[in-house]
Amino acid sequence: MNKIKNIGAFIETHYNKLILVMGVLFFTFLFFVCWVFFKERMISFDPSFFSWQMIDQKDFFFPLGRWGSVFIEALPLLALKNNCSLSTFLHLFSVSPIFIYFIIFLIITIGFKNYRA
Repeated sequence: MNKIKNIGAFIETHYNKLILVMGVLFFTFLFFVCWVFFKERMISFDPSFFSWQMIDQKDFFFPLGRWGSVFIEALPLLALKNNCSLSTFLHLFSVSPIFIYFIIFLIITIGFKNYRA
């Protein structure tokens, strides 16, 4: 019973670090899954059309007025303008949303010190 109290006290005192480590592990896993399964994510339905439009126009593509996609398309478009391969472009387009979510996570947890959000 005493060990359970010690574990509870440990978690209570290191709660912020635990949340940060869990978040980093989660986003690392998500990045890995998006990187490995980029074909399944990017060669079907809407992403394939968005990718083709970006490659064809060499510019941002805002379907249906989705202006928020500028953040997700910035990294793949930068690589496209530096003459990257199709595989590299699709990899970056697949993991780009994960980068954005990870940055938002870091801003909330480290910047605003809001670990419960």
